[in-house]
Amino acid sequence: MDELIAALGGDSCEYKIIVGDFNADQATEEFDAFTENYSISNGKDGEWLDTYTEEDDSMQVKSVDNVIVSKNITIESVKMVDNDLSDHNPMVVELTLN
Repeated sequence: MDELIAALGGDSCEYKIIVGDFNADQATEEFDAFTENYSISNGKDGEWLDTYTEEDDSMQVKSVDNVIVSKNITIESVKMVDNDLSDHNPMVVELTLN
């Protein structure tokens, strides 16, 4: 997380949207590193979506996927689409550039 935050800090792009499977599978607090300068979609308003669907005893949480945005972007809505096409359910996030 620290390496990603450092890379984002060095990027001059005004609007930043980062998406992916972050493999943050031990605690939702792993995403706390982003909350000072970015907003997180999975975990918005305290609601965590279990996007990983398989059983894995090494995982403490299954909310491993996220859409992280710079503070000049508003997260309007977040939802997850249940499916059995992958071991992850997709997230659909509506954003507004401010």
